[in-house]
This record gives sequence, structure tokens and C-alpha cells, in this order.
Amino acid sequence: MKKALASMAKEADLANAPKDKIRASFARHMQIDYGSVIKPEMLKLETTDAGYNLLVDDHAVVRQGLRLFLGLDPLIDVIGEAANGEEALTQVAALHPDVVIMDLPGIYSLSPYTLEEVVSRNYLITERPDAILNLIDGTNLERNLYLTTQLTELGIPVVVAVNMMDVVRKNGDQINVAELSRELGCEIVEISALKGDGVMQAAEAAVKAAKSGKTIPMHTFSGPVEHAIAHIELNAIDLAWDAVYRFRGLPAAFYADWVQVAHDESRHFVLLRNRLREFGHDYGDFDAHNGLWEMTEKTAHDGLARMALVPRVLEARGLDVTPGMIVKLRELGDEATVAILDLILQEEVAHVAAGSRWFRWYCEQRGVEPRASFRELLKEYAGGYLHGPFNIEARLLAGFDEDELAALEAP
Repeated sequence: MKKALASMAKEADLANAPKDKIRASFARHMQIDYGSVIKPEMLKLETTDAGYNLLVDDHAVVRQGLRLFLGLDPLIDVIGEAANGEEALTQVAALHPDVVIMDLPGIYSLSPYTLEEVVSRNYLITERPDAILNLIDGTNLERNLYLTTQLTELGIPVVVAVNMMDVVRKNGDQINVAELSRELGCEIVEISALKGDGVMQAAEAAVKAAKSGKTIPMHTFSGPVEHAIAHIELNAIDLAWDAVYRFRGLPAAFYADWVQVAHDESRHFVLLRNRLREFGHDYGDFDAHNGLWEMTEKTAHDGLARMALVPRVLEARGLDVTPGMIVKLRELGDEATVAILDLILQEEVAHVAAGSRWFRWYCEQRGVEPRASFRELLKEYAGGYLHGPFNIEARLLAGFDEDELAALEAP
């Protein structure tokens, strides 16, 4: 759609053209066939009250195209433009709109492994929106619901819009929306964005949720969470052996450290896999992210970057989040999984410490200052900041110090 709007903005005299010509231009650039499902009359914007819109996009031509398209409706006035989120927030504070909608990057988890996840996670945690409208693909629920469970734990009201329900039904499938809503503890609305079905109901539910207060997480740890942790441990085995194989000609202690890490991670994976089997599942039954291995590939060219970013950023994040998981599991009476996570937390401190130790060794060999080098690598690969809250005690044991953490924490 952005490409279509940008192309429209370049057409001479289109701003003063009749509405039918603007609709035709939009349809042409979107490659819409008027004989297909999308009809020209569907391009009409219908409103009941005067609407005031603030356009936010980092491309001026896209903003111009949006102005043209929104200008089709006499009840909508575009009262401002912003080239980025910061400008938008400034204008919102001055204009006081009733509703502000922020479209965040599409992600599958809140783990800060990719730039998209960093952006979305930072916004949700720092800006604390009044409600979250979580759009998920009804044809691929397992991959989408991991993020949904994380969102419900933020203490922000959540409405889940299950999209592509027309395709779900066409395939002969069914989704028990009432049961899913009960398990997640939030309202669920069935929609088809293509056909426009349920879209307004989802928006109205989000507005209602924003006024209602916080959601109460109701899901239990009965497989997917253990699977996600097991996947991380399996990746960690590969990470350790990759370091042993890839980085040659180093002190013997380097290889001894990472062989020990591989051994520990193998035990962790077996413990978690056995726990999964007790739930009637096995490894591979659920989708999982690939963030750890993606960072391994990005740092394959440089041992210093590998030691800085995999153990000290991605694996160290486990030191921060595991205690909270232990508390929740204990509240649910799952002492068996608590015992496994307690062991993992203790041993992961040593793994992150190994990363810190060899990161500083690399810095010494290259004559670079560790803190400055770490900041530069964070900026290049991970948005420039670590994301708290930190498990200070564990991170201190793992080779960080308080001043370093304070300087690196995202504002």
C-alpha cells in the first residue's frame, strides 16, 4: 500500500482531480481488479463524525499519498504530519486526539533479539499504551500465540483479533474462541481484513478494553513455555560447539570453557525435554524463534563480537527473566520445573561469565577499551542498549559491574 500511495503522490495534478480519478489511480497502483473481490466502492471511507488525522510516516511521498486518499472523505481533515514517532508524540500532546493508533513492527515475541522486537518491546514497556490490539493469523495460531501470552503479562489490556477466519472456515477448520479467550484472559474477535468482517468490532473492543483496566494473565505453564526454554538450551549447545570449531588458535582455556558450556546446556535440554514429555509433548511440537542462531551467524566473522553479543547480551537476558518465571511457576505449584530453572540459572551465570572473560581477553589482544567496544557493538547489532530490569546480583557474578549496567540500560 505504501508503494501505491507513494506512486500516486508523484502523479501530476492528482491532488485536484475528481474523486473517481483518485480512486482509479489508487486501484491501479494497488493492482486491484474491479472484477475481483475488492470493488471500487470499497475504497470509500465512511464516518459519522468529523475525523481529524495526524499522518506519521518517515517518507514524505507516502504522507502525500495518504493525504490524497484520506481527502476522498469530506468528513476527514488531516491536521498535521510527522516524519517519525518523536514528532508524532509531540503533535499528539498538542492536538489532544481522542484516539491514537500506533502500528508496531510485526513480531513473534518480545525477546529483544531483532531490531523489530527491540522497537516494539521498547514502545510497549516505556509508553504503556492504554490497550493492545493483537492481530494474529488464524491459519497459524501456534506461531502467533507465543507473543500473545507475553503481551497479556504486561498488565496492559489486550484484545486479540484473529484474522483470516474466512480462510480458516474455508479449510474446514474451527477455532474455539470462547475457550481461547478463557485461557488467555482477554477478549477475542474473529475478523477477515480482506472482506472487512469484524474489523469495527475489533476496534470497538480495543477502545472498550482501554477503559476497563488491566488484564489478568490466566495461562499456565504446561508445555509452550518449557518448549521455548528447551529451544534456547538446544541453540546454546550449538553456540558453544560453534565457538570451539570456528575460532582457531586460541588458548586451551577458551576451548575448555566452551566444551563445559556445551556439556551443561546438553543437560539442561535433556531435563526440559523430559519435563515436556511429562506434559504429553516433545521438542518440536511448538514453534520457536531463531534469534540466538541469527546472532551467531551475524558474528561468525569475529570472536570479539561473538563473545560480546551472544553470551553478554542474549544469554545474559536469561539471568534477568528466569527469576520472574520461577516465581510464577512456584505460584502455580510447578515445583518440578522450578527445580530445573533454578539449576539453569545457577549454571548460566558461569556461562555468561565465560563470555565476559573472553570478551575482555579479545579486547586486550586488540588494544581496545572493553566498555567502549561493547557499546559500539550494541549500537551496531542490538539498538545500542541493554533492556532492564536487570538481575544485578547475577550480572555482577557474570562479569558486569553496576556502572556499566547503568550506562547501558535503555532510557
